[in-house]
Amino acid sequence: MAHTPGSWKFRKHLGGEEGEVIAQDVRFDTDFLYIAEIFGHYQDDECAANGRLIAAAPDLLAACKSALVWFERWTSDEDEPPASWGWELKGELAAAIAKVKGSDGA
Repeated sequence: MAHTPGSWKFRKHLGGEEGEVIAQDVRFDTDFLYIAEIFGHYQDDECAANGRLIAAAPDLLAACKSALVWFERWTSDEDEPPASWGWELKGELAAAIAKVKGSDGA
């Protein structure tokens, strides 16, 4: 199953940095859908940063997928193979995508 489509945003609660991650999903006749509730126990700025990171997850996943496609095309050419850091980065991208798909064994 895929994640909730649409634009994800972090919205602060009134009077603090806590809030929720919401998505605008055109599949339903609502203004937004809740993705996650963000609570902070120690530092408000850390709570808001966590919310923004979660809200960025779909964009980060899309960027990882695009970069992995580029790496696969690059490494399949007959050009000189990438440096070792290139192979490591390709592996990190693949691992991050597998984690999202739930196929990382965790």
